[in-house]
Amino acid sequence: MTQDQSPIVLCNTCRVTPEEKTDEAGDDIVVCPSCGQSDKADEVGREVLRSAFHETVRRTSGPDTRPSANSFVSMSVKGPKSRSFRWIAGT
Repeated sequence: MTQDQSPIVLCNTCRVTPEEKTDEAGDDIVVCPSCGQSDKADEVGREVLRSAFHETVRRTSGPDTRPSANSFVSMSVKGPKSRSFRWIAGT
């Protein structure tokens, strides 16, 4: 994906692409056509980036497999706690 491309946004509840609209105040909003969930477009963008970051960290983090000086001591690295996001990046 290049810098000028935006990720595909999905409602995490319905897994459908939301619609972009403008509210009465003139703000851009994103609305899920299936469940009606909505938020300002800039907030949706931030949440999609956070969800993508958490997913990347979750996939790449795993137990630390480096040998330790003491074979009786083991170390594991845990990824971030599972979070629930209303908006996610689709593929």
